[in-house]
Amino acid sequence: MLLDQELLLPASPVDVERYTLAIQVTPQPASRVDGTVRIQARVVAAGVGLLDIDLYDALAVTSVVSGAGPALALHHSGNQITSRSIGPTRRAS
Repeated sequence: MLLDQELLLPASPVDVERYTLAIQVTPQPASRVDGTVRIQARVVAAGVGLLDIDLYDALAVTSVVSGAGPALALHHSGNQITSRSIGPTRRAS
């Protein structure tokens, strides 16, 4: 059975290549879970200015960075992080 084209999700302008998790669980009485997530991805389409990542508002985000560069501005609400992205670079001809 073939799916109709309109039922398929559009191609993403970002190709996620890898997730790396580092998690630390602190038992009671603190009962905390701390950790970091590194998402390694490539922007594969031109003109991508914003990057949206789903993440529950109950989870804190301290920074979003692109490569070894400085932290990017981010907004976290509605269970989504929105940040400026660094799109593919193009050589001048």
